[in-house]
Amino acid sequence: MYNVRMGSGLGWRISVMAAAVALSGGVAAESVPGPTGEAAEVWGRTTIARPAAEWDENGKPAKIEFDFGDFKMWARKKGGWQIEGWLHHRGLLCGTYYVAVRFGIGDAGCNNVKWLSDPRYVTQRVQCNNASVLHSGGDVEFPHAAQFADITCAERIVRCTGNCQLSFQGDKPGGVPYPTQPRGP
Repeated sequence: MYNVRMGSGLGWRISVMAAAVALSGGVAAESVPGPTGEAAEVWGRTTIARPAAEWDENGKPAKIEFDFGDFKMWARKKGGWQIEGWLHHRGLLCGTYYVAVRFGIGDAGCNNVKWLSDPRYVTQRVQCNNASVLHSGGDVEFPHAAQFADITCAERIVRCTGNCQLSFQGDKPGGVPYPTQPRGP
């Protein structure tokens, strides 16, 4: 139990802010520059490509799907891709959440992946007050159509700036997201 003397003035506000910062110190996944250059927390999840029930004129898959658990994504060889999923923000203060994706070629377990591009940000949403918000984005063109048959993996990346209190549905008990590993160029 904490004993806080209610009062007014700058000293009380600074001590409350310092206590909040000290209490939240062990929660961050990783501190890296965000899309705007400010520090951000980052969570990533990689998954394998699965052919969907859509084929081209040669009998080869024309659509691939990716199931991240908390997000679903698909891509078509001749155009279009989309990612969609819910992010759950815990707490009252606001955080700005960004969802990014990238596609790659790797082994069957998505190890030793050669990423075809840097992450592409598709959503940016401010979330407050224990809000659950649907993040959905994509494009009408698939930028990696030439490598479509070789794509084996995709990564969903969530970045947050501000008061980041993210909880993924279907993650580890307690809603603790899986942290991402530092990325190379």
